[in-house]
Amino acid sequence: QGTRSKAEAEAVIGQLLQVAASNGLVGRADPVAGGAGETDEADPRFAEADAALERGDFAAAVVEYDKILAQTPNDPEAKAGRAQVALLARSAAIDPASVLAKATAEPASVDAQLAAADLEILAGQAEQAFQRLIGVIRDTSGPERETVRLRLLELFEVIGAADPAVLKARRDLMSALF
Repeated sequence: QGTRSKAEAEAVIGQLLQVAASNGLVGRADPVAGGAGETDEADPRFAEADAALERGDFAAAVVEYDKILAQTPNDPEAKAGRAQVALLARSAAIDPASVLAKATAEPASVDAQLAAADLEILAGQAEQAFQRLIGVIRDTSGPERETVRLRLLELFEVIGAADPAVLKARRDLMSALF
């Protein structure tokens, strides 16, 4: 209880660090995709995807990410990269004004809502995109619902699992599904 002096706090922290070290907690973590001795250099597995991106060939980059994911299906970096590149591929040739107009005019069109959500993600309006797709999930069933659910999960990868908008949308998705 109460506050401790700096010397007392350092002593307690020192003891905690000794106990942690003796139990194998040394304050180091291996990178997700690699082993010991890696540097901050680019992962060579992504070289072909990066080259395709530099050429502006988003479809080829998606194929390269798919190859990586076929070998390591749970690689978070590859999943996020694939989701981002797929979003760019879908959005490369769209006219934002016509996409939003179509989504407004055709609220029951799954394709129009998916395209509008992609556009909203690119515009930094993740919450709006997520709510749009969750609304579609509530209003659809069968294969359409599954298509929208999978796209929503892909957009979660684009934004990042720890983002507050993603966390809220995941809860909303669960309530929409059940």
